[in-house]
Formats: sequence, structure tokens, C-alpha cells
Amino acid sequence: MCIRDRYKIDHQNKDTLRVFDSQLKHLNIYDILESEKTLYLATSTHIYQINDNSLTALDVENNDSNFSRLSVSKDNTIWMGSFENGLYYKTKDSNSFKKFKHSQLPSSLNIQDLLVDNNNNLWIATYGNGLYILDHTKTKVSHFVEHKNNPYALQYNDVLCLYQDYTGTVWLGTDGTGLSYYDEHLTKFNVITNDHTPENIPVDVIRAIAYDDNETMWLGTSGKGLTSINLDQNVYKSYTTQNSAIASDRIMSLLSDGTDIWIGHQGGGLQVLEASTNFKTIESLKNETIWKIYKHAPNQFWLCTRDSGIISVSYTHLRAHETSLH
Repeated sequence: MCIRDRYKIDHQNKDTLRVFDSQLKHLNIYDILESEKTLYLATSTHIYQINDNSLTALDVENNDSNFSRLSVSKDNTIWMGSFENGLYYKTKDSNSFKKFKHSQLPSSLNIQDLLVDNNNNLWIATYGNGLYILDHTKTKVSHFVEHKNNPYALQYNDVLCLYQDYTGTVWLGTDGTGLSYYDEHLTKFNVITNDHTPENIPVDVIRAIAYDDNETMWLGTSGKGLTSINLDQNVYKSYTTQNSAIASDRIMSLLSDGTDIWIGHQGGGLQVLEASTNFKTIESLKNETIWKIYKHAPNQFWLCTRDSGIISVSYTHLRAHETSLH
């Protein structure tokens, strides 16, 4: 599939070429999703569809805006979260998004992340309202909130990110108490906080989660750098601006590509940590805020940014031309 993007890195002179500039200029693009050879962009103003080299703004019920996250079910229903306007959906045969209505799902949720798990259940991470799970039939909603006196309950109501690992375990990154994972068989949450990790290994304020091919978990934090944890080997490591060449301590997005970890910073651009050793930096993007990193093809990655639309990066170009730091 050949899709034009807003910015494309020129492999000869590293200039940027602007495409769709009039529509995407100065937008926050929070998420990107590919479904049935079509790309969808969740932005601060619209939900866009990119197909056949064209960009189209789709209709949304009530003309709402400020969309946050996207996910897709096995029946190709596309789910879309918003900041303080709740949940929306688009069926396979529809060209518009409708508000999803359920008596147990508030219409004003501040949705931080969405995840369709291996069982086709939709996980909804919110800021202030904990976690909701909509089952695969789209009829049953389970709600989990913090209970300070219950060690097996959710420990914080501000859930920033969701990730399902290779075992099927769903991990939750929170804005206060660290990392949680849900045991569906025992119907309880387990938590990993700074009290459970070695000194100077932060696992709180987690904005992004990824797993590499060595079964190491990577946590991007808001202000405390990058943390890696291998629970089987009991190995922990923290990368901060004080002890490494990481560009900033505020990490908004992560993507695992084999043993490489792509890192999207807040105001610090893009880096790739190669095999846990070298930080490779793309200088022309060093001031960008990157909300999401998406692997579109073996050597092509798409970046969702603040105020700069979509950026397409070639990994071959990055390896050949950019700065490598230890």
C-alpha cells in the first residue's frame, strides 16, 4: 500500500517534504491505526482516514473532537477514545463514528488508551475513573477502581497506558503507583511499585510500555527516564539524562523492533536504543514531541506528533546518517 504522509525524510539531503499540510498543520496527532489497507488518525480536531493517496475527515456524532486513541476488534469495528467525551466506534461498513452508549460507561470519560485483547475484549484506560473492560459481546462492562485497603484491587485511578505481552498478560501503566497486571483467573490486580524494585529503578508515572525479543519489559516514564525489567532474570536498569545518552527523561511512546527500542520523547524527538547499548538520534527531529510510533513496513515507521502532523522515517536512513551515542 502506498500512502502519502505529511512529512517524509528525504534520504539524499534529509530535508522534509510537506504533504496534506493545509489539513494537518499544527495538529496534535495522538494515534494511528491501520485496518483493511486504510490508515486512521486520531487528532485534536478530527478523525482522518488515509486511503488511495487521499486524506478525508470522517463524520463523528455530535461533531465532537479531541480524540485520543484507536483500536480495532476482530470484526473490524474501530474503537476511538477521546479526552472527556467518552468512547466512539465505527463498524466495518460505516463511514462515520458513533458514540458508544452503555448504562455502565460514562459518556464523559477521559480516555488515555484503548486495547483489544486476544479474547476480543476492549480495555479502556481512563484518567480519574480507573479501568473499564467491555466484553467481546459489547454488552457487559466491568469497572475497576482503586481501593486503598484492598491489595488486589487497582491501586490508582489514573491509568495512562495498556500493553498485552506475548503471554497474554495485560499490563497497566499508572500516573502514580507504578505498574499493574491483571490476573483474570483470580480476578485480581498485581502491582509492581518502586518498593518492589532496586534503588533508583523507577516504575511510577508510566506513559508507555514495550517488550523486546529478549522478554525484557521497557517502561517510558514521565520525568524519570526509561526503565528496563526482566522479571525472569531479575535484571533491572534505568536510563536517565544523568547516567546515559537518552535525550530526555520525559518519554511519551515506545516501540519494540526486535532487540531495538524506539523512543518518542516530549520535546526531545526520536531515538533508537540498539540492543540495549547505543542511543541513535535523528537530529532533524530532536525538538519534536512524539505521541505514538507505528511500524508501517520493515524499514518504515510513522510518528504521531504534537504540532507537526505525521512524520515518516526510514530506519535504513536512520542507521546510516544519524548520531550514535553511548
